[in-house]
Amino acid sequence: MSKKVQTVLMSVFYFTAGIFHFIKPEFYLGIIPDFIAEKEFAVALSGLLEVIASIFLLFKETRKITSKLIIIMLLVFLFVIHFPMAFEFYQNNDSLFWFAIFRIPLQFVFIFWAYKISKIKEESKFY
Repeated sequence: MSKKVQTVLMSVFYFTAGIFHFIKPEFYLGIIPDFIAEKEFAVALSGLLEVIASIFLLFKETRKITSKLIIIMLLVFLFVIHFPMAFEFYQNNDSLFWFAIFRIPLQFVFIFWAYKISKIKEESKFY
């Protein structure tokens, strides 16, 4: 797959994910840990950040820093949301435990993808 296609796919992925924070906030509200007091704000902020990141990925000048910021965001999500969710589901014998477990390695796939995007050196300014 070409570097251009990888970048555009990642941009579309994060744009879509970000928009869904506003279309289906109840899903995201349900996975935010209880120690975060302002859940609605956290959902809106993370959605907005994903939309902004999706746009900045498309520009050569901002692609590298944006992909590194996405890596940081994914690591925060991993430790603040995904690991606690998996532990909570395990302790409560929740049927969604395996879904939570599946999401953890998926985060590493997304981190690797963002890392690969950070290494792209294309000549085009926008695509």
